[in-house]
Amino acid sequence: VIIREYFKTDEFWKDIDLYKITTSLLIGSTPVFLWNQEPSEDDSDHTLVNVLMAPVPENPDAYKSRFGIKISTVFNMTEISCPVMSHWQLGPPGSCGKIRDGYEVRIVDENDYEVPLNDVGEIIVRSSKPWTLNSGYWKAPEATAKAWRNGWFHTGDGGKIDDEGYIYFVDRIIDTIRRRGENISSMALEAMANESPFVDETAAIGVPADVGEEDVMLYVVSSDNLENFPYPDFWEDLEKRLPRFMMPRYVLLVNSLPVTPTEKVRKVKLRENANIDLAWDAVEAGLKKS
Repeated sequence: VIIREYFKTDEFWKDIDLYKITTSLLIGSTPVFLWNQEPSEDDSDHTLVNVLMAPVPENPDAYKSRFGIKISTVFNMTEISCPVMSHWQLGPPGSCGKIRDGYEVRIVDENDYEVPLNDVGEIIVRSSKPWTLNSGYWKAPEATAKAWRNGWFHTGDGGKIDDEGYIYFVDRIIDTIRRRGENISSMALEAMANESPFVDETAAIGVPADVGEEDVMLYVVSSDNLENFPYPDFWEDLEKRLPRFMMPRYVLLVNSLPVTPTEKVRKVKLRENANIDLAWDAVEAGLKKS
């Protein structure tokens, strides 16, 4: 096993070639970083075969073809040991797979009653096998009791299940943005925004709106345009990718996004440091109605 302290795009394929690696994990935005590199005739000339991705890119077939790999995905968090898996046959776009043997997964409302198929609720999990899920949080009995209420572990993740048994992760419940009666998945917004040629990576949060609920603030990392970011051009490009209700009001350019050791963006830090006075405002620019 080869373990690096940080993911570095320009070092990834060098490690694959040097150590003849056959299996790898790509999570968060790391698949996007690799995809955005200049295509080459040598993109599939390597030993890598099996890649676990979470989430899966919007273009998995193109990804597999370009790099000559297989892709699988899961729904998981540190506490729950991958209760949902696709194996090597990806399901419908956006799905994480189906429930793994030995697990139970439900999608429930705020009172722990199951919601109808295809409705969004909280994903809760339990296992028939001992010691496969966490038994609690270290020295945090109140957090443990809250997470394990009614005998199920509550993930805090929003998701849904379809009539074929495929499970879909929608967003962290706390990361869902509520704008003028619409629930916006920050994850879906970011996935579409990350396809823009003007950015390397994005992260979306909700900030208080003038008229109640929230407006969308989009943090943007853009190494090529750090000094002179083309906000109007980026806005025009976003309009081609996003539904109108998901369009951000604020765009804030940053050098990098704060991440956890597992490369997940730390949204709590972004919310703590959100400052609309430092952001480009689409309303003030005349591109968006208030």
